[in-house]
Amino acid sequence: MALRQQRSYPLDAIQREAQSLGGTLRAALERLVDQTAPLVAHADPAGRESILRSAVVDVRRTLRREFVGALRRLRRSAA
Repeated sequence: MALRQQRSYPLDAIQREAQSLGGTLRAALERLVDQTAPLVAHADPAGRESILRSAVVDVRRTLRREFVGALRRLRRSAA
């Protein structure tokens, strides 16, 4: 009954989504380092801060989208 009312979700689905979110976070952080390291190495302090701020905003945006998608998939698995 709780599953039908979307108050709880199957444990295997939650674990699958958590692992997926972890993988997404890891990939995003690796990408952040790979893409920003050369730029940061040659920038002045103010430029470094600007580069890193925009990169972090991109990572946050990616994670926010993934959380929404994970919740949508969990709701579908509970239906």
